Amino acid sequence: MPDTDTSGTHPASDSAQHIALRTVPQKSDLAIAGLIVSIASVLDFLALGWILSPIGVGINIAGLVVTRKNTAKPRTGRGLAIAGLVVSGIGVILSIIALMTLYQYGPSLGMGVSS
Repeated sequence: MPDTDTSGTHPASDSAQHIALRTVPQKSDLAIAGLIVSIASVLDFLALGWILSPIGVGINIAGLVVTRKNTAKPRTGRGLAIAGLVVSGIGVILSIIALMTLYQYGPSLGMGVSS
């Protein structure tokens, strides 16, 4: 006796209907923004680096929090946030060195803090 299907559908089409679409996690906007601010702080460490570096650290820490693995909305970009933290740290160090140099040698060059 032939195998008859009473549902009227082919078994292969039933299994195709049950395939769940896998969502691809999005990159974290905070991680991207933090990396951009961190790079800007290093490139302009003499003028705005002392302001942008701490802002970059804060944005990158927020990016790390968003990219945690156990959140309801998974986001990628953890490596970007870590790289942004490293670059922000370099920006902080360069800004401190620039401010110390300006304080030390600025008066002899006609700029900086006079004693």
